[in-house]
Amino acid sequence: MATDSSSVNPVERLARWRKGIPFQVGGSNGTAECGAVLSGEELWQLRLTTADLDEQRLLALLTEPMPQALDAISESLCENPDSPWDQERPFLVTVGCLLERAYRNVCARMDELLVDTDSNVSSVFADREELVRDLVRNSLAVRLDTMLHRSMVAELAKEHAANPSVAKEPADRFAEAVARFTEPGRRRALFDEFPLLAQRLHTVAELWQAFAVELLERLVTDLPELLTTLGAPASLGHLATVRAGLGDSHRSSRSVAVIEFSSGWKAVYKPRPFGVDAHFQDLLEWVNERTDGLNLRTVRCFDRGDYGWMEYVQAWPCTGSIELRTFYRRQGALLALLYVLHASDANAENLIAAGDQPVLIDLETLLQPRLEVLRSGNRSVAETAADELFGSSVIHAGLLPAGPYGWADRSGMSVQDGAGASSIRIPHVEAPGTDRMRIRLRKAAVPRGDNQPDHVVRLRDYVDSVLVGFTEVYTLLGRNRDALTRQDGPLAAFRTDQVRVLLRDTSTYGLILGMSFHPRLLRNRWDLEEHFDLLWREVATKPGLAAVTESERRALWAVDIPAFDARVDGTEVLDDQGAVVLDTGVTSGWQLLNEALERLGDEDLARQIWLIRACMLSNGVRWDEPVAVARDAHAPAATPIDDEPLYGVAQAVAERLVDLAVGDSEGAVWLGVRTGAETNWQVGVTGPDLYAGGLGIALFLGHYAEVSGDAEYRDLARRAAGAAVQQLRRGRFGRGTDVLGLIGLGGAVYALAQLGALWADDGLIAIARSLVAAMPPLIARDEDFAVIDGAAGALLGAGTLSRISGDADILDVIRDAADRLLTAQGAGSGNAAWMPRRMHELGLVEEPLAGYGHGASGIASALVCASELLGDETYLDAALLAVDYERRLFEPKHGNWRDIRRFSGHEGPATEKVGDWTDTEGNTIAWCHGAVGIGLTRLHILRHCADDGVESDMVAALETTLRSGFGNGNSLCHGDFGSLELAVTVASDRADGELWTRLRRHAATVVDSITEEGWRCGIQRDLEVPGLYNGLAGIGFGALRVSAAPGVPSPFLVP
Repeated sequence: MATDSSSVNPVERLARWRKGIPFQVGGSNGTAECGAVLSGEELWQLRLTTADLDEQRLLALLTEPMPQALDAISESLCENPDSPWDQERPFLVTVGCLLERAYRNVCARMDELLVDTDSNVSSVFADREELVRDLVRNSLAVRLDTMLHRSMVAELAKEHAANPSVAKEPADRFAEAVARFTEPGRRRALFDEFPLLAQRLHTVAELWQAFAVELLERLVTDLPELLTTLGAPASLGHLATVRAGLGDSHRSSRSVAVIEFSSGWKAVYKPRPFGVDAHFQDLLEWVNERTDGLNLRTVRCFDRGDYGWMEYVQAWPCTGSIELRTFYRRQGALLALLYVLHASDANAENLIAAGDQPVLIDLETLLQPRLEVLRSGNRSVAETAADELFGSSVIHAGLLPAGPYGWADRSGMSVQDGAGASSIRIPHVEAPGTDRMRIRLRKAAVPRGDNQPDHVVRLRDYVDSVLVGFTEVYTLLGRNRDALTRQDGPLAAFRTDQVRVLLRDTSTYGLILGMSFHPRLLRNRWDLEEHFDLLWREVATKPGLAAVTESERRALWAVDIPAFDARVDGTEVLDDQGAVVLDTGVTSGWQLLNEALERLGDEDLARQIWLIRACMLSNGVRWDEPVAVARDAHAPAATPIDDEPLYGVAQAVAERLVDLAVGDSEGAVWLGVRTGAETNWQVGVTGPDLYAGGLGIALFLGHYAEVSGDAEYRDLARRAAGAAVQQLRRGRFGRGTDVLGLIGLGGAVYALAQLGALWADDGLIAIARSLVAAMPPLIARDEDFAVIDGAAGALLGAGTLSRISGDADILDVIRDAADRLLTAQGAGSGNAAWMPRRMHELGLVEEPLAGYGHGASGIASALVCASELLGDETYLDAALLAVDYERRLFEPKHGNWRDIRRFSGHEGPATEKVGDWTDTEGNTIAWCHGAVGIGLTRLHILRHCADDGVESDMVAALETTLRSGFGNGNSLCHGDFGSLELAVTVASDRADGELWTRLRRHAATVVDSITEEGWRCGIQRDLEVPGLYNGLAGIGFGALRVSAAPGVPSPFLVP
């Protein structure tokens, strides 16, 4: 008998539930998590109200016994099938009766269907029993096996412990254990322990049977017209296979299916409203008639209202560079259509590369409505405006590689070679088919998709092709905007279509659903209900989503991915049962289409082109590795530059940042490229960070305003800082709230301290203090250590705040960070340096690095800072040991330090080390790696102790920088102004007039190149981005530093 195996009493269970993860609203830095607008208690009460419950009613439900119906289900699963199913999936031995039942029922219905059917149709189903058996095997059996896996692995481990096998081979011992489940009693014991597994297996089997019967009924009814409409060959042959379960299951286990005939001809069945697919083909024909040589491929469709059929599109590669350029021109044309149609989800699975034709094969998410419930709370007006700009842009379609998933990019333009991995750990079976079989979480490989026109493509090589196609169709739509929406126009037909509405990322549902088959969740209904409350985590930031959670929960119980729909011109969102779940705050897809048509023009085109270029040029580029093109020729000018042209550069940058700002009188943000979740770059709204975000931009604008006396720039700087502070309160860094270094808390503290001092703003200083107070637990578990993202960057930021505020409590945090660095020095490498965990896991390093951003020099600078502030020379001694380590990497011939990062074999398919800002051996000369940053650290050390070796290093670094450190764009991180910063710092420290003259001669050449060619930023040099270290703000800041404008600090956290 199925029983509630939980030993937790109802009162304890209720207390635990309400304190569970979804209702723990609060981040690690003490701020509201991700902009939560509801407290944990408010969220809990809303969760109860949505389910028509209160705590007393829920407590009463928790005391109820398991439904008797579960006993009957468990009993029914103990019947033995007539024959075994799918020997390749041994766990199906436990559900053979379900498979057998489904097979018999579907066969019986097929017999009924074909009794009075035309002989031409019935002859197509020549071997119907084998056809149905194959359908059960390739669809239902696969689903049930997936559902069983985790529980069966756990049971087999118990089985091995209870009944040790004498078999010698692991596979034989596994087979023996599985064979025991052919016994009805053993299966009954399994389902008595996991009654919810039995219930859900039974539910899926019943729903699947209904889906399979519906599919075959429709196929029999539609077959003659289907074959004619889709252009089937005359010699079709018989129906060989029906493959269902392609993609996610929705709406009572329905899924996409492919039918294939013995001749090889195929067609695709889609069990959803199909009008939008058919009307898109008409739109493509309209475009083809009005363009020269574009000839976008159309796909034959047979629209049956609630469902439809389409021709199968076979993938094959392009045969050369001409076809590749044509492919990407056409992809740009499709992007223009998707932009105007406010599409989404045009990902790798929904696009096929058929030679030089990119073909969209799933169009259910065209004409998406805009939903107020999807707006996060606690966002500034500036962020909201930028989000709307971003959400109504080309990015929204999902075709461009703009997402946060690192090597697991699955956009329609994604390029994978099969070596990449997802950013999310998912269950993986180790040692399958043996008694050592276990399930572990790991990052899954991302296979090469059929969306790729060739095995390996560098997207940046085809930016121009995409832009040609995009501009061509964008302009065409703009010229014909009125005709497009007239009653007889190609867009008017979409107006009454039904589309699927994406309320959450499908992967969120997939993860929650997959986790729901963990054995600990299958014993008691309330454990599973509590698990499904993971849906409520997002409700904390978007309370409007509460209205859909019950519909989502019902679908997940039925082992479906939740699906929602809307009419294109409607303002209601319906769930998969047809119930209205949202009827307020819905802007229809039809209205958004008309708004997009009205936007078409030169200004909008320029913005969309920037976004396209930003996505394609930053795709596959990680912030922790080189990105550049071949170095420009550079020689110092004959005459040193005066201050005026340098101020002119800073003023031009400031004016450009004003033009690009998005916001209101309270806040300002920008569209830019920021650090993503997996050390990649991500196109989006700027975050709060110093490196590429709002605080870095504010730091430049604030100091430029002081130099120029222009209040407009001071106002923009304050608004930028204000928006960044709001983001900080939500913990919004690119990689989450757990980033310590320059790209996280350390950089934010540095900027806030500097701005607080500049403006005598105690409020900014107080915020900086609160961020330092959040550092200790992160420092204790830090394994990256570096200035960029580790404890060293946190220490340097905190050190700046300590000097400015004089707050003694900050010294405790500085000591924590310094001690963490001391403890980790040499660990795992045997050297007096530090191995950064993330870079090591990515395969980029096997030994500790030299350099400032990621290497030993930057960490040494942090230790010198600690030694100064704490009065403890232990830290200075450790810094000198790190310098000794770096000396092993010094190459006197080139006056530089070896860059020992490993790029070959560890890059994404669209990533490479292109060109250089290097010496003749390819060693980087920059702040982040190489001579520039190393020179800064040596100068820092020399302020505290005299050392001939350190002095020699500093001189070598300076001379190498002045000789070879220019011509790689203008950025601070790894460009000209970064190289100039070393010379500026040395010249300032030593009052070296001759050095000032030398560096200003170099600066003259840099400014001349900007005048002639424009700014060259540091992601890809012809991509304009706003940030401090890699973009415009850094160019302006660097110009101020070279001008020796008073009060402008080093941007590099160097004290």
